[in-house]
Amino acid sequence: MTPDFSLVVNGRTITRLMAARLIDLTITDKRGFEADELSITLSDADVSLALPPRGAEIRVAIGFRETGLTDKGVFIVDEMTHTGPPDRLTIRGRSANFHQSLNEQKRRSFRNRPLGEVLRTIASDHGLEIAIEEALAWQNAGHINQTGESDGHLLTRLGRQFDAIAAVKAGRLLFMPVGNGRTAGGTGLPGVTIERHDGDTHTFQVLEGSSDYSGVRAHWYDVAAAAAKSVLAQEVSDFTKIKPLLETFATEAEAEAAAQAEWNRIQRGRFTMSVELAIGRPDLIPETPVTLTRWKDEITAHRWICGDVEHSLSGGGLVSKVELERNSN
Repeated sequence: MTPDFSLVVNGRTITRLMAARLIDLTITDKRGFEADELSITLSDADVSLALPPRGAEIRVAIGFRETGLTDKGVFIVDEMTHTGPPDRLTIRGRSANFHQSLNEQKRRSFRNRPLGEVLRTIASDHGLEIAIEEALAWQNAGHINQTGESDGHLLTRLGRQFDAIAAVKAGRLLFMPVGNGRTAGGTGLPGVTIERHDGDTHTFQVLEGSSDYSGVRAHWYDVAAAAAKSVLAQEVSDFTKIKPLLETFATEAEAEAAAQAEWNRIQRGRFTMSVELAIGRPDLIPETPVTLTRWKDEITAHRWICGDVEHSLSGGGLVSKVELERNSN
């Protein structure tokens, strides 16, 4: 397999010009509300490389000559470093889908509105389309006070409350349950199988201690009864160690959703797996369902999903580093 790539800067294809200079090209597909990242290191031994302007758009595709290239999107140049000797130019950028306006602080409130309505308001404010799981769209978002808080932070907070991925991808505001296995367009992601011989190195961890809870308790206030009440999300076990949530919720439904979301996170966090694929898989992106085979039974017994995925192309080939977590859905 012969690694290959394509670079288009501000509409101009420069792949052939850069082929002999390329030292490393790394793309990190970020899960959630972080921008995807691009890093390109080029040889400038002849001191003839021109520095690209800040804000330049770079469209990148990577893959293999035998199987074709995978489009990894458009990145906006926001950092450059020139070092030497030997002279090298490193260009870094973030995905063009990340809207800086999402970092602007706002002051407003949403009172007992459907979650989908809140998200559509945010998407409209930033000129984004929206892709939201229907089951989440009709959930009550509760009383949201956005006081000196950016829409980006609010989306992250809502994602945590409802155990969902909040992200901006392909011009859409994506809000989907963790492990749902869908693209930014809402279509299902095909699952992949990774066998032991596909991996160069791997690390499997079982994390106990801070994550050895058997349940989560959330409190809510029953106005009609003028009494504080609680709900519990837990596993059936003789062992009892309950994690309490500090916030008091307005309704029983909100408390149940928050308790279940935190319980799902605890379950996912107990097992982690990272794999470096000697032959890269540029098609792998966050939320891709993964089946692992020919590892230990304790590893293959779980269903997995991709977290962050890093693809690196260099003289050593095209490799992919995949962070996996257990799919609790």
